[in-house]
Amino acid sequence: MEKEITYIPKPEDFVIEGCDDASAEQISTTSLTYWQLSFKKFRENKVALTAAILLLLIVFAYFRKKMPPSVWKTIHISFSVMLTIGIIAHITHAVFI
Repeated sequence: MEKEITYIPKPEDFVIEGCDDASAEQISTTSLTYWQLSFKKFRENKVALTAAILLLLIVFAYFRKKMPPSVWKTIHISFSVMLTIGIIAHITHAVFI
């Protein structure tokens, strides 16, 4: 058999503790706009950041083939190799840390 509840709580039995109206209305963090919050979340997501950098590299490589050779004559090949190696090193450093 189940025990019957004989005590009925009264409103005096309940007390609100630790909450006053002034402190409840204060904002504890700085407010961010939609774009600031989105960019912050994007930077925290390592996979999305890596994918975006790889996508930019692919787009850069595609448009590099479309440009005339005269544009690229002034750019030395070692610079583009150093840039690519630096970006890859940055990606792997960002992903694996």
